[in-house]
Amino acid sequence: MTHTISALKQRDCAAWAGVFETFADRVYQDAFYRLNANRSEAEDVVQEVFLRAIDNIHSFNGPEDGLLPWLRGIARHVLARCFSEKKRSGHYLSQGCSSDSSAAGGPMPFLREIADNQPAAPAILISRENILRVGVALSSLPPEWERVLRLKYYEGKSVADIATTVKASSKAVESLLHRAREGFRTAWKDTTEEES
Repeated sequence: MTHTISALKQRDCAAWAGVFETFADRVYQDAFYRLNANRSEAEDVVQEVFLRAIDNIHSFNGPEDGLLPWLRGIARHVLARCFSEKKRSGHYLSQGCSSDSSAAGGPMPFLREIADNQPAAPAILISRENILRVGVALSSLPPEWERVLRLKYYEGKSVADIATTVKASSKAVESLLHRAREGFRTAWKDTTEEES
C-alpha cells in the first residue's frame, strides 16, 4: 500500500492510471448526481479532480484506502467553486445543471421536500436556480451526511440497506439521517439568505 502512495508521489504514470481506473467512476457518479445528470460537466469535474490530485498528492499522508475520501473531498471543493462561479455569473441560467434531466429522476424533488418540509413539487417545476442551491447545500455538508442523503433519496435505499452499506446499525443510520436532514435544511436556508 505504501508503495502505491510512494509511486503516486513520484508521478508514476502506471500508478496514476491504476488510481484513475479504480476511482474515476465513483468520483464521476458523485459529480453526476450533484450536477443533476449533466454528463459533460461531471466529466469536466472528474478531469479537474484528478489534475488537482496529481498536483497535491505530496500533501496526502493517509493510507491507500484513504484515496477515495480524499478524491471526493477534492471533488466537493471543485463543485462548490463551480456552483459559486455559476451563481455569481448567472451562467447556470443558460447552461449546466439543467433542470430538464430532473424529470427523469434524481435527488432534486426529494431534497426540496426535506428542505421545505413540504411534498415534492413535480420535477418539471424545479428551477435551475434550485438545482444550483441543492448542489451548494450538499457540498457544504459533512461527507457522511451527504452520503446517507444520497443513499436514501437518490438511490432509494431503505434504512436497513443503508445500514448494510455503511456498516452501522439501523438505529445509527436513522439518527444519522435525522442529523443529515437537519443539516441540509440549515444549508438550504443559508443559500436562500445569501440570495436575498
